[in-house]
Amino acid sequence: MVEKCECLECIKADAYEQQINNRRGIIADNLEDNLEGKPDDFLGGKLFARQNVIIYDRPNGNIIEMKKAGDEIGTIYSYVLRDGSVWWNIDGKNYSGFVLHQKGIFDDIALQNSLRENAAKKEELIKSAAEKRISENDNPLYNFLPDLGGHVKAIIIGVIVLVVGSLLLKLFK
Repeated sequence: MVEKCECLECIKADAYEQQINNRRGIIADNLEDNLEGKPDDFLGGKLFARQNVIIYDRPNGNIIEMKKAGDEIGTIYSYVLRDGSVWWNIDGKNYSGFVLHQKGIFDDIALQNSLRENAAKKEELIKSAAEKRISENDNPLYNFLPDLGGHVKAIIIGVIVLVVGSLLLKLFK
């Protein structure tokens, strides 16, 4: 087995070759990992490198960062479809950039775990909001006033204003 050179010049040359092949439409099976779904399904997920991953300033742009196997790449917050390829728009710790999706370069298990964690957090937020709403509805005063018609509320407020006003007039006479 021949080892690949990992110097910056070779990495840039490989990236350039990937870009050329991409433009020719050779990489067409981009989402054929163990990842199932549309690109929208992966928004908010964290990407981890399974092998060397190059981060660009824009799709087919300049290299801004290089990640090695096991490194966290960042969180997917958008994507671009270009020349039949998916470019993940990611937010990393010290950068924001684009990563070309290629079969096998991402840790799909870590991504799926990240998406499950996000879904669990979302469920927890929904559940706590529902519990808060239920507890607010248990308060009798909270239920009493909204149930009154608009006219009844206006009459009650008017009576309160008249009573307070008459008391103030008596005090200043």
